[in-house]
Amino acid sequence: MSHRYWTDTFGGDPSVVGKQLDLNGIPFMVVGVAPAEFYGVKLKMNPPDFWIPLGLQPEVISRPQWRGAPASWLKADDVYWLDLMGRLKPGADARQAAAALTTQLRQMLTAQAGSHPSPDTARRIRESYIQLVPGAHGLSSLRERFSDRLHTLTLLVILILVIACANAANLLLAR
Repeated sequence: MSHRYWTDTFGGDPSVVGKQLDLNGIPFMVVGVAPAEFYGVKLKMNPPDFWIPLGLQPEVISRPQWRGAPASWLKADDVYWLDLMGRLKPGADARQAAAALTTQLRQMLTAQAGSHPSPDTARRIRESYIQLVPGAHGLSSLRERFSDRLHTLTLLVILILVIACANAANLLLAR
């Protein structure tokens, strides 16, 4: 449960942990409260109040059934927006894990494409890969998109500050 929901709804009562709570009529046990500074894996305008195991998604959120699509996002082929986070085993090599996951991804995409995929589909499968990134600060496309520009801007501000300090020093020396 989020810290915000815990304080707003339960007044920060620590006895909530371990108790049952109903979400959409489904009973869940509160196993913990996230730290106040944690808003989820992605920064959003309205962060979630709860995090539940993905395996329980069909119980809480029903998915429209069309064209025989599975109810679970775990078994669906069209859930591309879902970001997964995991933890490497202690001592595991991130490059080896990424290579193994990339192999599994390509096998899955090849199976979905059928026995005779188009050249474009085959190329996209070959170019598909899994990238493992540190998750300590969450996932943010803005961070990835603007970090280089922000570093450049920071260096520019430092340069202007050094020039201003040099000018002030010259004025003091000229007196």
